[in-house]
Amino acid sequence: MNNKRAWRAGLAGGVLASLCVGAAWAAGPGVLFVSNRDGHMQIYRAADDGGAETRLTFSQGGNNQPAWSPDGRRIAFTSTRDGNPEIYVSNADGCDSRRLTNDPAIDVRPAWSPDGARIAFVSTREGRSNIHVMNADGSAQRAITAASGELSGGAPIWSPDGKTLYFLMGVGNKNQLHAIQVDGSGLKDLTSAISRGGKGEADLSPDGRWLVFTTAEDKQPVNLMVMRADGSEARQITRDQGDNYSPHWSPDGRHIAFVSSRDDLVRSEIYVVNADGTAPRNVSNHPRDDFEPRWVDGRTVVFASMRAPITQLYRVDIEAAQPQRITHSQSLELEPTPFAGSPLQSGLADGRDWRASLVLNRSSR
Repeated sequence: MNNKRAWRAGLAGGVLASLCVGAAWAAGPGVLFVSNRDGHMQIYRAADDGGAETRLTFSQGGNNQPAWSPDGRRIAFTSTRDGNPEIYVSNADGCDSRRLTNDPAIDVRPAWSPDGARIAFVSTREGRSNIHVMNADGSAQRAITAASGELSGGAPIWSPDGKTLYFLMGVGNKNQLHAIQVDGSGLKDLTSAISRGGKGEADLSPDGRWLVFTTAEDKQPVNLMVMRADGSEARQITRDQGDNYSPHWSPDGRHIAFVSSRDDLVRSEIYVVNADGTAPRNVSNHPRDDFEPRWVDGRTVVFASMRAPITQLYRVDIEAAQPQRITHSQSLELEPTPFAGSPLQSGLADGRDWRASLVLNRSSR
């Protein structure tokens, strides 16, 4: 009996190894996404031009929240394969999957530091959610916040120099955007003084100087605001009857992609706006809902859409605005996570600096 068990274990290991080796890509990292096409939610990779799709996780538990390492060689993700949500890391082809956290609390939302040496994540180990940081091999785990309010939103956001983390935390009954030094010092509420509305869904510009986030003022639609990373010079860049949310900076810092229901107050579309709030345009253009925009490069956005009609992933050149489907299944495809490479730190190609126009253009459209 023991021999049979050993044989079966060896066979299973050999099959998994074959699948793992076959998952290596030849045309670059591409787009990670989450799908239930094989029962449990698993992480897959697709070429960002709609090429081959590869399954990267094979566990019985669910896997989600994938995050590329800065060099594109590894991915961190959340998995319930061992009973409760924990942080794992694997090679970018799915091989060498390793559990980094091991705690009965909930550990979720991994975010790589810019140098790839550390991973920030959210944990409930202290009885409520706090930000923790660990080395990329799982060592030296420590809490850096002692939250007085519940954390919310997505993964913590690293500053380009790796010294600061940005996150959402409740203040009273509203979420506000905060910053903290990675050593746990200097906690600062950045947005309570700006307005009474709750804040949400933030993103940091590639140069680390500007934050974009949502604000929900009382009885008003959700809109986008931009401010300096220290909390100064805040201004609203959308003013619409519909809601505007899920903002993300382009890797070159020129544009912000976001979701908006401004066209009919019901349907969600992907919009792109210049970093100073000018020239908003609908780049998805479809009667079914489009959401979760993420940048591949300075002119290409991937997003999830219900036009299939089941949710699938699409890509669009923001100049051509003609979306193309990049996943092909009859199951849910969510959480598009493209590898965008190293962010560009320069301003506009013609020498003008978008940061100057952001400060000087005070008039809201």
